[in-house]
Amino acid sequence: MLNEVDSLKINFFFSTIPSIRNHMQWNNKYSYPKSTRSIFQGSRHYSVNQENLPSVTTILKATESEEKKAKLEEWKKRVDINKPKLFQEKQLLEVVQCTII
Repeated sequence: MLNEVDSLKINFFFSTIPSIRNHMQWNNKYSYPKSTRSIFQGSRHYSVNQENLPSVTTILKATESEEKKAKLEEWKKRVDINKPKLFQEKQLLEVVQCTII
């Protein structure tokens, strides 16, 4: 089940797809194998050619430094979950926009 923040990120991403499609062309240069996505031991994995592979984000999460983990926890403490939902969405969009830039 997605939490509110993940849901907002997904909605933001999918709302940008129509504008992205206007600028992209399909490239048949490479042939990619079929894959299926699943959750394995709490992390997203992909089954490719009968091999269970972790997602890029799963690898990044597993290899992040202790300093980065601590800073993320500090940020989470600063974000007040009791703030009105509209303020939280605005705050999230500002973070996402800064990340994209």
